[in-house]
Amino acid sequence: MKTRILLFALSMLITSTFAQRPHNYNQQRIQVALLLDTSGSMQGLINQARSQLWTIINELTWVDYGQNPPYVELSLYEFGSSNIPSRFGHIRQIVPFTTDLDWVSAELFSLRTGGSAEFCGQVIDMAAQQLTWTNHPNDLRLIFIAGNESFAQGPVDFRGAIVNSVNRGISVNTIFCGRYSEGQNLLWEEGAYLGQGQYMNIDHNTSTDRQMSPQDQQLLSLNDQLNQTYLPYGPDGYSMQQRQIAQDKNVSRYGKSNMAQRVMTKASPVYNNSKWDLIDAIDNGQVRLENIPDNELPSAMRGKTIGQKRVYLNQTRTKRKQVQSKILALGKTKRAADKQLNKNTPTKTLDKAIVESVNKQKGRTITKRDVNIKNIPTKSTNPTKANVSSTTVKPTRPTTTTKPTKPTRPTTTSRPTTKYTPSKTQVTTPKPTTPTRPTRPTTSQPPKRNNIGFDINKTRTPQR
Repeated sequence: MKTRILLFALSMLITSTFAQRPHNYNQQRIQVALLLDTSGSMQGLINQARSQLWTIINELTWVDYGQNPPYVELSLYEFGSSNIPSRFGHIRQIVPFTTDLDWVSAELFSLRTGGSAEFCGQVIDMAAQQLTWTNHPNDLRLIFIAGNESFAQGPVDFRGAIVNSVNRGISVNTIFCGRYSEGQNLLWEEGAYLGQGQYMNIDHNTSTDRQMSPQDQQLLSLNDQLNQTYLPYGPDGYSMQQRQIAQDKNVSRYGKSNMAQRVMTKASPVYNNSKWDLIDAIDNGQVRLENIPDNELPSAMRGKTIGQKRVYLNQTRTKRKQVQSKILALGKTKRAADKQLNKNTPTKTLDKAIVESVNKQKGRTITKRDVNIKNIPTKSTNPTKANVSSTTVKPTRPTTTTKPTKPTRPTTTSRPTTKYTPSKTQVTTPKPTTPTRPTRPTTSQPPKRNNIGFDINKTRTPQR
């Protein structure tokens, strides 16, 4: 018995540290690193990220994918916060790449604004180096950075950091919180051009409360039924379930329409809680019911035989699938209704900017940049005609004499394994040479002589 408990505890430790939702090789992977400015004027941006996270996830996984939605991983950084010491560049990695969406939501609601030192180049460089990026040519690797100050602040040259990111296959997209032309003047457009991404501007102070659709109230009722089908297991099961409930309450503060978007996500395959939910963990093959000690199971399953436990588990799983199918059907109707309600609202917000950018970059090839870039585009330069040295990287599969092997995908851990070293790459533009001042020709000076006519600078050999 003690051996079984020890083995289960060890498996739970490994699962909590390394486990992610199992990835289907045929799925496209979309990795999104979200870098948010948390300086004093960015509370509106944080509110949009909190309320629109679920709309972003739904749009990324719903459109044009049918029965094979992409595998989405999110990472979260903050920069510009006075709460982070200057020796770290006022930058913090909050969440590495993860599929645990409630974790991302909980961290967003814990963010506090304050500060004024926004080092865009350094935070981009950190995200490119610290995160475990996929190396498959068909996957999307995206950095989104949002803020409202000069893009050139900080000790790391943003041009060099972006070129290094692109050479890793990562595109950099910039979201300026303010007027479009102001972002151009502050070099946010230049950053997107170098990063082969999209430059966008948003009104970060726009209200996050959306108009209600007729389906929202029904979706909220179905959410209560869905929550009853989660079966927490393991030492952290109960606390993780309470975190799920807390995120329901947090999102509800931003209106029923935003909460309905969260409910739609919870009914989709991208929302997986195999770290603490027994049904998800068994369906993903992470645990076996007979190996779990009785005191680690939900209270409703304790004291039952293994057969009775399986019956209860199957009944709960069936109920969940029924509720999820109802939510997904209502979700399709809600998406059409929301488009009609919001078609006359031209204001661009964080969710619209990210979804629009991702859709434009599907199937596009990233090209490597030469570090010494000439003719960096300015506000008046047409980026499509700029003279930039680049070489196209064509996707290649490894060739072997035996059976072809599939490209390996890195295992995402819950903590970064790469130590960050600031990039020293400098992207330089040629500077005009200035003519040097001509120097006067040197003239030989006559030798100095003493009072009797001898050259005193010459060495004389004494005569005997």
